[in-house]
Amino acid sequence: MKNKQDLRSRIGTLVKNSPDLHNLEYQVGINLHTTTFFQKMVSKEVLEKGVRIKPVDYFKSLVFLDYFTTVIEDNYKLCDNLLTLSKTLRKQETDKDVKDMGKDSSYLRFNLVVADAGLCAKEKGIDYYSKEPHIKNVRKRYENLKYTVDFKSSSLRKVDPYYEAIGQMVCDLVDEKAQIQLKNVTSRIEVGAVMFTGSIFGMLKDANYKSKVNEALRRKDYFEASLSALDSLSKEISLSQIEAYIKG
Repeated sequence: MKNKQDLRSRIGTLVKNSPDLHNLEYQVGINLHTTTFFQKMVSKEVLEKGVRIKPVDYFKSLVFLDYFTTVIEDNYKLCDNLLTLSKTLRKQETDKDVKDMGKDSSYLRFNLVVADAGLCAKEKGIDYYSKEPHIKNVRKRYENLKYTVDFKSSSLRKVDPYYEAIGQMVCDLVDEKAQIQLKNVTSRIEVGAVMFTGSIFGMLKDANYKSKVNEALRRKDYFEASLSALDSLSKEISLSQIEAYIKG
């Protein structure tokens, strides 16, 4: 990609040529661009869970949750955990006996969403996501969701200003250092994998873990990169970190 314009055009083209995940439309508080983003990038199940996320982190958190729940786990336990946590924090917000609790603490931050995903993975046991048959099952879900867009096809629908804006929304979800990977993606699920990997990568501390993730990215194996990142996070995350993220 020569520049950010080319990148958002590519991703906008990919999104435009990907099938809708659902046809949900929100009549109140949601504009047309957001409706299209939801229909193209977030499953109905994740949307309807209604996890309370801070507005600045909302879209990124939903795409992260969608990848984790539909590809990695094939269940919505993480969403349910976050909902329970949010409800608990909401009660504390209104409790005069609880000190140092912000009025919007029940709206969760993105780093807490990522950290809680790591904790869910940790509960699976050491190296769970680096061994068969777990990898086989997860890869099968990944491949089943891999609707590839052929950018050289004569039937490709060309991007327009509307979908360029959607493309920019998607690009903005990906950490700046990971955005270079978007020039190679050909499917929506690969976009999700790149975003998921980049979000976790920024939280990793161990150089060896980072090296393994980078090696998968170098090979453009975004599935492997996402599993490697999650496996690494599961080994580093702790309850004390979760508590720190809750406190902000």
